[in-house]
Amino acid sequence: MRRVIFAGVMVFGFVACGGGDSGGGRGGSAGGSSGGRGGSAGTSSGGRGGTAAAGRGGSSSAGTGGSATTGAGGGATAGAGGGTTAGAGGSSPAGTGGGSSAGIGGGVTAGTGGGATAGAGGGVAGAGGQAPLFIHVDFTGEVVTVASMPLGFDSSVRLARVSGSFAYDLRVGDGQGDMTRGRYQHGGSSQFTVTVSGHTVAGSGLAFTEIENLDPDTFRFRDGPQNDPITRVMTFDGNASPTLKLTIAISDGNTLFSSDVQPNPFPAIDIANTPHTFSLQDAGGTLLMQLDTLVPR
Repeated sequence: MRRVIFAGVMVFGFVACGGGDSGGGRGGSAGGSSGGRGGSAGTSSGGRGGTAAAGRGGSSSAGTGGSATTGAGGGATAGAGGGTTAGAGGSSPAGTGGGSSAGIGGGVTAGTGGGATAGAGGGVAGAGGQAPLFIHVDFTGEVVTVASMPLGFDSSVRLARVSGSFAYDLRVGDGQGDMTRGRYQHGGSSQFTVTVSGHTVAGSGLAFTEIENLDPDTFRFRDGPQNDPITRVMTFDGNASPTLKLTIAISDGNTLFSSDVQPNPFPAIDIANTPHTFSLQDAGGTLLMQLDTLVPR
């Protein structure tokens, strides 16, 4: 009789305590492949807080602390620790620092530091799904060189006046770790337009800016094909121009920038007397322009 009672106590203790297994951790993660504290859609093995497989405080059906459907530790649908729909630790549509692959800094739709193109501050809507915070700069100048037949233009456009503007988004984060060279890849929020001899060139929205806090300091704004994996298609009079690319580069001593952060506000520059490059290039040739005014709004 004592052996039967003892065996029953041992079985009850094993079922109640669980203790997790090979994948468990506080909050759990999606198969252990990505998540962090806060959890996600449940794991194949348990951890404190409960998941789809048993762990301390939970089971596949119900228990104090969590279950496969709901509970204070997470589950497949909802809970304070996260789930595929909502939770403080991350979810597919939204969550603090989360997205389809939960983590601070990224998410397909939203999350701290994430956007449509995941990453710190990146995406169409800017960091955390917020509206872009633009710095606009207007410019004027003239065509100085026409090499071959860029955009169908011939040498008759030489000395033609040009005017336009560009804008970058302060919510876009630096994509590289070098503290003297920043690269800010926009996910749809960059802006560019220029009018040349009655025709209009517009940007793709996917431009990137580069800030070099060196000697000299340099600002660059680039759009169109740039020998990287991103497809940027600019337009000419509203029509897609897949080979068209833009380069704006301005260099001025070592006092233009104090860091590699995108400037806010854009510095006052006597552009007519400052070394710079402003060009449009496509399969037909290159249009080189010289700026004479550069005015932040």
